[in-house]
Amino acid sequence: MSPLAVKVRPAHLLQELLRRRKISLWAMFSRVQDLCRLKFSKRIMREVLQHGAEIEFVSPDIIKMSARVKSMNMLLLAEAMVLHLQSISHWEVEKNKGNNNDGLR
Repeated sequence: MSPLAVKVRPAHLLQELLRRRKISLWAMFSRVQDLCRLKFSKRIMREVLQHGAEIEFVSPDIIKMSARVKSMNMLLLAEAMVLHLQSISHWEVEKNKGNNNDGLR
């Protein structure tokens, strides 16, 4: 290992970041559950409270995953699609005009 190489320990970095910003790991996990529509096991949440960042997170700790859909204005979406299709057709017309003019010269 070179003298400049440093062994990075993600758990320690996470603890330091949370300590500096005065955020609890429990609050961070709860926020991730809300934002990402995840449901973590009671075991992992209990370990977060007891051990902080020194936890082992495995895939069975995710009990439920669901989709999070933002609302979208359907009229604006439809208008955008129409404008997109119009621009494609206009581009094709201009392209064909250019090809026809090239043959007349």
